[in-house]
Amino acid sequence: MNKSQESKEVQNALIKTSDQVAWLIANTAATNIIIRSLAEANKENPLFLDALKKLHASHIAITIPSPMSDGSIAEYEKAIKELLPTTVVLQ
Repeated sequence: MNKSQESKEVQNALIKTSDQVAWLIANTAATNIIIRSLAEANKENPLFLDALKKLHASHIAITIPSPMSDGSIAEYEKAIKELLPTTVVLQ
């Protein structure tokens, strides 16, 4: 395989990856809207709040080590907390 073919393969792989990342971002944004709506609609429902806290705790327990920096992780956690009503306090 010559350099031109290798370059084209790398370019195609990067384009595919870029498309996949764009898809993930769009779907994450849509999911966040749904979560925010559900949380807001159920902010006074103790069963929902308890389930949400358990879900968050189980997510924390199974989270694999992240290659992201501490600052990026803090920003992610902040974004998750912003999805929820202020009455919901997660550990």
